Amino acid sequence: MDAPRLLACLQSDYAALRTALAAAPPSAPVPTCPEWTAADLGDHVAHVYLHKVEALLSGGPPHPWPPSDPVDLEESYVALLTEPTSRSPGEKAWSWYPPEQNVAFWIRRMAHETVIHRIDAELAAGRPVSKIPDDLALDGIDELLTAFLAFSATEWPEEMNKVPVVPGEGVLQAGSRAWTITLPGALVHPGASSSARATISGPPEEVLRWAWGRGGDAVVVSGDTAWVDGLRRCLVVATQ
Repeated sequence: MDAPRLLACLQSDYAALRTALAAAPPSAPVPTCPEWTAADLGDHVAHVYLHKVEALLSGGPPHPWPPSDPVDLEESYVALLTEPTSRSPGEKAWSWYPPEQNVAFWIRRMAHETVIHRIDAELAAGRPVSKIPDDLALDGIDELLTAFLAFSATEWPEEMNKVPVVPGEGVLQAGSRAWTITLPGALVHPGASSSARATISGPPEEVLRWAWGRGGDAVVVSGDTAWVDGLRRCLVVATQ
């Protein structure tokens, strides 16, 4: 996905997130994040947005962090839109992901951060979850598998190797697109292996929600469910 399309998705999902948070009582629990209330969710998103703005401005991780003063969600969102769009997507910028040290990384990351937390906000408000476009869902799955799962296994192998898994390959199939994941080690390759122990398949939106622990009831799991359970544990560790 290109930067303009990702920014358009970010704007749309933020509008839905803001509307859902306005409809939810501040103390409403967030079903997909049991330790959070709706107020906690809004505060988290505000801090995430501001953190990325400060990272772009400073050229590195913000320090000190977090700020001592309250952070306003709307102000953070406006700053988040303003700072990346004032730069070229290819402009150099610090990120925690070494292969992508540019503004485009943060545009992509914040688009996916927003859609996942938009789901959280809608669930907290008791609203139906809005549809996720296929292109955004597919890109989100790819980001999760490469920039989180595979990267975590390379960057923090000691932690990932503690996760109990069933060795072997499995396939994540979202619509017509597939990824093969090898455990342990969380190696990720495009395409579907013919020797997979298990397959997780479904429409792109449902597979994305399943992978992030946000539902995905229409996903079909076939094969070795123990392998799938191991993948689930790896995804949880990689996204903490």
